Amino acid sequence: MLKFILIFILVVMAVRLLLRLFLPTIVKSIFKSLQEQQARRHEGPRRPEGSVFVSGKPPKNKPASTEDGEYVDYEEIR
Repeated sequence: MLKFILIFILVVMAVRLLLRLFLPTIVKSIFKSLQEQQARRHEGPRRPEGSVFVSGKPPKNKPASTEDGEYVDYEEIR
C-alpha cells in the first residue's frame, strides 16, 4: 500500500511539472491559431464604401391564389 501511495505521488508531481513546462507553449499555439482564423474570417474582398453586393437569387414570385381566404376590413381602435 505504501508503494502505491509513493508511486501515485511521484506520478502526480511529474504530471504537474510537465504541465508547468509545456502548457504555456500549448496555450500560446492555440491562441495563435485562433487569431489567424479570426484574421482570415474578417478578411474578404475589399469593396468601395457604399457598394452593394447581393449573393444568391431572389425568390420567385408566386401568383396570388384565390384560396388565400376572404378579405376582412377592420378599423383601428385607439
